[in-house]
Amino acid sequence: MMFFLVVLEMEPEAPTSLHWVEDVAEAELLLRSTPLPRRVSVIFQENEWWRRTCLHTAAMSNKLKLVKFFFDELNVCCTAQLLDHVELMDEFIMKQDNEGYTALHKSGSSEISELLIQSVSTSERRDRFISTKSMYGANALHFAQTKEMAELLIMSISDEEMRQQMLTTHGVRGRTTVSLAAWRGAADVIQVIFDNCSALSRQFLISRTDIFNDTPLHRAALSGSQYAVDAIIEELTDTELIEMSLKVNESRTSSMHYLIIYQMPEALSQILKRLNIEQRKKALLRKNRYGYSARRLALMQMSELADQEYKYLATYWSLSQIIKDVPETMNRKILKLVHLFCNEYDTTVPGTMLMYDDSGAMRHRSITIGDGSKSSDWMQSTGVSHSVIQ
Repeated sequence: MMFFLVVLEMEPEAPTSLHWVEDVAEAELLLRSTPLPRRVSVIFQENEWWRRTCLHTAAMSNKLKLVKFFFDELNVCCTAQLLDHVELMDEFIMKQDNEGYTALHKSGSSEISELLIQSVSTSERRDRFISTKSMYGANALHFAQTKEMAELLIMSISDEEMRQQMLTTHGVRGRTTVSLAAWRGAADVIQVIFDNCSALSRQFLISRTDIFNDTPLHRAALSGSQYAVDAIIEELTDTELIEMSLKVNESRTSSMHYLIIYQMPEALSQILKRLNIEQRKKALLRKNRYGYSARRLALMQMSELADQEYKYLATYWSLSQIIKDVPETMNRKILKLVHLFCNEYDTTVPGTMLMYDDSGAMRHRSITIGDGSKSSDWMQSTGVSHSVIQ
């Protein structure tokens, strides 16, 4: 008995929703299997939970060809059924999901964003579309990841008053466009926003705090981006703005503490040079929630560095000499921090620092860094794993 296997070529199964299509071919397959009178409703169909259209999902996935296909198909359907193409297109583009987000909020591509904006029929609707807020108070500029995207959104608004409102809008957590750009470390986005702000708007953005009492400088320092920090500092034109940016947040941590933790001595130097002696002292001695001042944090990082690198730093009495002579492999930023605080803006800083001698034996020494006495007794120490700053 012989058996024959017959393989039939079958047409691939059409997807059940435009939300799940991967490319134009799949979208065509679905719409071709749908009667013409129902195609508009299929294009406008929202998913069950988020109430998003296929335009939302295509914009989120950066699928420019799909977005163009949806626009073309909607145009064909409207022409065939004598529907108002302009009104339907505007409704499709400006549709908000259950959180109030449009496809422009979700777009991660400047090409898709430009197509969305240009496809809106009138400048009035275009302005309203770009500045639309979600239920959390965020507009599309809050989500701008690149300089090109930020420039596109800002320059596409024709009404100057609406433009300034969009630039200074803050969400329900108090985070502005600058605050979120600083959090992402997007220095070029920060610069574009400031370049298009009025002087009053710029001052508002640089000093605005969120619900955690974080300023844009806090957020930029937390991002670890030196460029974002520099973009913020450049706008700190007077001491009042600087002091506002240096205040502590809800966790009792100032932006200066973060700049030390993320090792940005150049930024700290720029800030401190703009303050008078009393203001410097106040900033340096302000304590975080653990009772550490900015000065103490710098010393702790210096001591940890000595512990980690197994270097005999005690032979150098001058921090300037340490910075000049340490090997290139060592992290000089921490040393610069200590030098900045102790030698330039303070007098003497007593402390106990863990060090190693030439044989690698662990020792610690009570020292005074700065202009005071620089000598004390050596003590052999055993079982010590980290330094203690007094």
